[in-house]
Amino acid sequence: MNVQLEDTSGKRIAVLNSTLALIKEHGFHGAPMSLIAKHAGVAAGTIYHYFDSKETLILELYVYVKDKLALAISAGDDPEKPYKDRFFNFMINQFNFYVENQNSLFFLNSI
Repeated sequence: MNVQLEDTSGKRIAVLNSTLALIKEHGFHGAPMSLIAKHAGVAAGTIYHYFDSKETLILELYVYVKDKLALAISAGDDPEKPYKDRFFNFMINQFNFYVENQNSLFFLNSI
């Protein structure tokens, strides 16, 4: 049963970011929940307050990464600018996002 506690301490984000790092380092199957918890600095049971299974964690990780990517890509968008300028801004923003978030790039390329 997934309780979905409000994350006032940033533990949920720590779990998501730790999962990204461990998937890059060890792959999906090499990143058990216990290792994710240890890497995130939380108790193993804490993960299950936010995610009822590893599958749920991976699905929510995908949404988390895609949301961050969408925000990064659209930064500075001006609908009044010509399409070509907007397109290049989107591409540059996407490039910069992946340079700054290599774990996200690896994750999205591995699913």
